[in-house]
Amino acid sequence: MRRQSYQIGIALVFFSCGLTISAVAEPIVPRTATLSITRGELTFDHDSDDPFARGELFGVGFSLFLDLEQTDRFGGPPQSLTAPAALGTLRIDAAELDLTSGIFQMEGSARPTRHPRIEITRFEDDFFGRTTYPFNMSATLFGRDEHETTYRFNLQGAGVASTFWFGFGAPVRNHDSGSVLDFGAAAATPESPTSLLTAVGVLLLGFFSRDRLSINRSNRVGMH
Repeated sequence: MRRQSYQIGIALVFFSCGLTISAVAEPIVPRTATLSITRGELTFDHDSDDPFARGELFGVGFSLFLDLEQTDRFGGPPQSLTAPAALGTLRIDAAELDLTSGIFQMEGSARPTRHPRIEITRFEDDFFGRTTYPFNMSATLFGRDEHETTYRFNLQGAGVASTFWFGFGAPVRNHDSGSVLDFGAAAATPESPTSLLTAVGVLLLGFFSRDRLSINRSNRVGMH
């Protein structure tokens, strides 16, 4: 009788272990959730042959290490967050979801909440420019892991966006070199619409003056 009780006890121990292993194996990351980003940074490279964005985003109870492939070449505003391939790692509390082991993508954008501020620094015929604006971001990260389990996360956040670009005479979309979404950052006082139009007017004036100078030089060469 004692031996039988011992065998039953051993069986109960193994059964309990089996339940524990089974519980651990269950996916504990919620399949759908709204994640509010409170801090972090997402940096875009628009000038690469294959534009991409990378960064680390944080919120209450979660962290997201994100690598977006084949992003938009244009730096906004608005700044597109749509990408056909989203890689990285999402951690919610003690759970972890490896985006790289499955197939995930992202859709959404960071849209300005005020008029952008434009700063231009000229270097003879070239210039360096920066556009900054406060933004609200709304995006969806969705896909499935290697076990064919589907997930969908709504990402919300706010902060300050900056796009840097180089040019010759006037800004062109494909001259955007990079953008940064700084979540949780406080927005500086933006330019008024009048100041914004003035900055654009000065930029265009420099562009046309440069063209006129080139035409005059060509005419002089032709006369000689």
